[in-house]
Amino acid sequence: MAHTLDVLGERWTLLIVRQLLLGPQRFAELQGNLSGMGPNLLSKRLKDLEEAGIIESVTNGYRLTDEGEGLRSIALSIVRWGIRYFISPKRKDKTGKEVLLRDIYQPDSIALALEIMCSRRKLGEGDFVCGYKITDMPYTLFFSDSQVIMRRGDVGPTPAHIAADGDVYMQILRDQLSLEDALADGRMVQTGSEDVLMRINAAMFKRNASQRVRREKQSH
Repeated sequence: MAHTLDVLGERWTLLIVRQLLLGPQRFAELQGNLSGMGPNLLSKRLKDLEEAGIIESVTNGYRLTDEGEGLRSIALSIVRWGIRYFISPKRKDKTGKEVLLRDIYQPDSIALALEIMCSRRKLGEGDFVCGYKITDMPYTLFFSDSQVIMRRGDVGPTPAHIAADGDVYMQILRDQLSLEDALADGRMVQTGSEDVLMRINAAMFKRNASQRVRREKQSH
């Protein structure tokens, strides 16, 4: 643990890794998503991670190396712990008011939470790809060889697609809104392969595993 923390234990380091779990990002994008981190410190952390072989510079910014991808399970385990700690048992401040962490409503944070929810339960047999829109940001979920990976961006037409505002995803994950109600009133729209969508719904939203899927003409 001590040797690992020598590489990963500096402030902001794991947050940089978290940002790159969803795909490459440019320097300005990283800085914009890491509020409070100055450019000089970001440059130093990126240099340290490059020297450690965790990330590499590419034409579209920085991305994780194969060694860096090996941190996915570690990083997502930390995220999963945070979901249980901050979301599942709804935390309250000293006045009894529920604590809402606004950064968990950011599209990237929700995308990683969705990957974790899918990873926790079996998605059945057969690989698939599903497109997501979280508020205005596109993502793609890949299920291959029993592994789930969410990536930032739209890879083109997919057999299934899910779209909703970020707060809708969070309300469903927090059991404040049922999938059935979200689909019924149009706050969430699911289109494409019914088989893929039913498997995803069963994996993400345990209480709503048998709920119907609204089928509409895919127009994204």
